[in-house]
Amino acid sequence: PNKYRFRYPGDWLFDQSVAFSKQAEIERPTFRRKRAIIPDAAFGPAGGGLAPEGGRASLSVVVQAAGAGGGFDGLLGEPEKAFQRLVVDALAPEGSGRSVDLLYCGRREGGGAASGLLEFEYVLTK
Repeated sequence: PNKYRFRYPGDWLFDQSVAFSKQAEIERPTFRRKRAIIPDAAFGPAGGGLAPEGGRASLSVVVQAAGAGGGFDGLLGEPEKAFQRLVVDALAPEGSGRSVDLLYCGRREGGGAASGLLEFEYVLTK
């Protein structure tokens, strides 16, 4: 409860595929070495995010443990380095056919996090 707060347009809907993916992880555990990263929540416009004039927009929240030792900064480093890792590991890995254009990358102090919050704004294209 109360893990995070954010705002999104009132006409956006919860992405049901997040709930289905979470349930599938429970029902069909995998022995793969690397588990898929499933957002904790995702919202977007009605119609499955069909591209309106001007492009697509959506919001996804990924919550992941930072791991033991080193803390948040030791794991991810500076915002630019953390963003590059996100691109390579999840958003647009080599061979995916996707590309990412970074609009904003930075750190914001507060939010209850000891080392602050990382904020990324980007455009993902396929």
